[in-house]
Amino acid sequence: MDFSFNAPLMDGSMDIIDMLEFCAEVGFDGVDITGYYFKGYPLPPERDYLYSIKRKANALGIEISGTGVRNDFTIPDKILRASEVQRVLAWGGCSCRLGALELRIFGGQEKREGYTRAQITEWMLEDTRRCVEYGKQNGVIIGLQNHNDFILT
Repeated sequence: MDFSFNAPLMDGSMDIIDMLEFCAEVGFDGVDITGYYFKGYPLPPERDYLYSIKRKANALGIEISGTGVRNDFTIPDKILRASEVQRVLAWGGCSCRLGALELRIFGGQEKREGYTRAQITEWMLEDTRRCVEYGKQNGVIIGLQNHNDFILT
């Protein structure tokens, strides 16, 4: 069974606790809570809030299997790309606090005018490797999500 809670979570008619309770009622084993469903995104939520989500999920018998973050490693400006890496690392910390084993990231948007695919791929790989290294050191699997973007297959 597959559900999407995108619309109610985005329009505020449901919050993460409501979603967890619904999932428990219908018998879900686990959830993946994308970062932009947390208030204040792209800033990471407060630790206490993350821990309250983790406690609620645990009390309901629901595993938080992962989370995800919007990032773009195809931005030509190295300083702006570095801020994208920092966002991923910050949400890696959120994954740890939630007890989530995986953090989904993106390669980035489509091709950039004036840059070759090889150039963009090199940036993306360099930045992704930094995130993977963080994940290795902190027990979080960094998953590269194919999302109709640069790495479209």
